[in-house]
Amino acid sequence: MRLNYALLFLFSLSAYIFPQGEPDIILSEVMFYPASGNNEFIELYNQSETEYINLASFTLKYYTSNPDSIKDAGYGTVLPPRSYAVIFEGDYSLDSGIYKNLIPSEALILKIKDNSFGTNGMANTTSRVLYLIRSPGDSSQVYTYSANNQLSFSDEKILLSGDNTSGNWGNSLHLNGTPGYKNSISPKMLDVEANLLTVTPSLILSGGTATVNMKVVNRGFNNLAAYNVQLFSDANKDSVPVQQEMIFEDDFANLPPGDSLILVFEIENLQPGTYYLILKVSTIGDEDSTNNIRFSSFTVQESYNEYNDLVINEIMYAPVSPMPEWIELFNRTGHTINLKKFTISDNNSTAYLSGKDVLLPSEEFAVISKDSSLLNSFPGITYFYTANFPALNNTGDALVIKDSLGVVLDSLYYSPSWGGAAGGVSLERISVNSASQDSSNWGSSRSP
Repeated sequence: MRLNYALLFLFSLSAYIFPQGEPDIILSEVMFYPASGNNEFIELYNQSETEYINLASFTLKYYTSNPDSIKDAGYGTVLPPRSYAVIFEGDYSLDSGIYKNLIPSEALILKIKDNSFGTNGMANTTSRVLYLIRSPGDSSQVYTYSANNQLSFSDEKILLSGDNTSGNWGNSLHLNGTPGYKNSISPKMLDVEANLLTVTPSLILSGGTATVNMKVVNRGFNNLAAYNVQLFSDANKDSVPVQQEMIFEDDFANLPPGDSLILVFEIENLQPGTYYLILKVSTIGDEDSTNNIRFSSFTVQESYNEYNDLVINEIMYAPVSPMPEWIELFNRTGHTINLKKFTISDNNSTAYLSGKDVLLPSEEFAVISKDSSLLNSFPGITYFYTANFPALNNTGDALVIKDSLGVVLDSLYYSPSWGGAAGGVSLERISVNSASQDSSNWGSSRSP
């Protein structure tokens, strides 16, 4: 088995602008329209890579109300680097509140000293401004939320490193928001996707070649500095990629966000049967493993028929009324051919010869017509079948016979100059062993 592959990069253009001088502590999520009760919260995020920041001196100001002080809820007030803090109303119950099992243990839980943000809680039908204040007179962060959320869906910041304009915020995708977690609408920083796995051609015969087409996409926000692509032939059909089933592997580098890598891989000299493929991609730190694998399958058919096993032997394309058009086929082989699901085509259309088993013995003729009345004129026909094959043009036409797998068995393009154009006589083949396309191998029948 020889294995070949090629690759292609597809590029998309995108630009992201990161504001400079952003504060370490930022507003990252606001729940202003929670389920009934004291379930409002504001989430903060520490963008620093190294600095532990004490939030005890910070305050939150809602709209025109006085600032609310932040207090310890039993976990301290120091927020580690690259971590979230979730701030609840003062009377929220950490033991029985609706977020009890939603907040990860690594998130810092805090409260405000009052029992509501502002005077009576945050409005959920009118947009309002929020201030995160590091020290008196210093508004570290300002955000005006848009009150267009459904009940129990928060406002989330899209890019934590971005600004607080409305375009960088949106409605959460998760009921009750994502307190203490990465925002549901934020792009994943690292996310490689097995996007496509297909096999061509649609018909592969025994001994043929399958072309496997693979597409890998960088769905993350960051450049993929290094990633791995593997292809497996799943011999035991358990949908689990294992080392001994791997037929291709390679390492790649530098795939920008939104860009694609296309790989083309060939599997040659295939034997009949169904093959199951698994495409697997990976990168260190991938934030979404659910899109790393893709499956596909294809079937290699046994090639029972070869070109000219069955040939077109006679064509009645210009009959005298009321005689119908007809075609005669000849089985050149030493075995019976089943004409089930064979097709006959002309320049414009294709039709099945039969949906049932139609057995034509070795070195026998089969006559096919739309109308069984032909038997009135030729009662001695042994193998006669009716089929709604295309109307034959008197000025010349193509004829193609294919087997049930789509293999071309015979084809030609006849012309009136070949014969059979007048007098109700057919166009006859002279030798079944000579070329179908050779006009000298055809002539008008000597009898009607």
